[in-house]
Amino acid sequence: MKDNRIKWIDEVRGLAIILVILGHVIGGLSADIGGGDDNALRQLVYSFHMPLMFVVSGLVASDNNYDGINKFLQRIIRLVVALYMPYLLWGYLFWGTKYFIYAGNVSVSLKQGMELFWNYSAWVPGWYLLTLLFIKIMDLIIDSFLDEPKIKLMLWIGLFILGGWLQDTYLIANILKFGIYFQIGKNLKSMAVKENHIINSKNCFMILCVASIFRFAGDLNYIMDFGIAVSISLMIILLFSKAEYHSMIMETMGRSSMVPYVLHAYMTIPIRIILQKLGCQDFAVFVIAETGAAILFSLIVIKCIDHFKWMKVLFYPATVLSK
Repeated sequence: MKDNRIKWIDEVRGLAIILVILGHVIGGLSADIGGGDDNALRQLVYSFHMPLMFVVSGLVASDNNYDGINKFLQRIIRLVVALYMPYLLWGYLFWGTKYFIYAGNVSVSLKQGMELFWNYSAWVPGWYLLTLLFIKIMDLIIDSFLDEPKIKLMLWIGLFILGGWLQDTYLIANILKFGIYFQIGKNLKSMAVKENHIINSKNCFMILCVASIFRFAGDLNYIMDFGIAVSISLMIILLFSKAEYHSMIMETMGRSSMVPYVLHAYMTIPIRIILQKLGCQDFAVFVIAETGAAILFSLIVIKCIDHFKWMKVLFYPATVLSK
């Protein structure tokens, strides 16, 4: 299975995961040492890192063809097991760790733990798993009951525009907004060259033209954010798809992307607490130490999974269904 993977796609996903870690590290630092939401590097990372994650998810997504209600329901169940079960497992482990052992930079409450089934506020990174779950279910439903590609595209564009009007309804807005990035990935897959999956500049330009049309949707900032995210994501995909040099670290992180995504906070927060107790006020030290520790810890866990196959079910429970 591993030999059939396309390295550059795993590398892109690995880069996106590393950027997720970096963004969370910077965002969790105090403004006194240069961190927080207003940090310029964090704003750059946040302008495209999650759209890139959803584009890659679409790029590797399986095609959906309706072949009976039983198969349809089996796919729904598989999606729930693959994404919702890790969300609950690692969400409650994170909540329990912070609630019973240490407070970290943001406290959690018993109420948040009780509501974690539908409210990810106790484990904020969980929004990605919930959002991807609903996007994949919607994609499955739409592909199963709509055959015309143009109608499906217009439907997803309409959902994207609706997401801009529902910014206050955070999870719903994310599902509608990031669904279009997922669809871009699926369309790139069909546009790609058969073996190397190289996306040419003409296809990129066509997508960017569509993005520019969205400027008339009403919310200029929302549409401009979309254009920026798509542009950077496509440039990264083009760069990696044509690169001759390959990064073992990024390929490994991307191959088992669930591991660093759900585990990175378990290393970044303790490292931050230690540095704070030592009186460290250096922004670079915090960023390098926390990000480096999270990457190293993730690589160690991935190596353990390669040797102890039973561990894989903790991150990819849907593998049980394939046996």
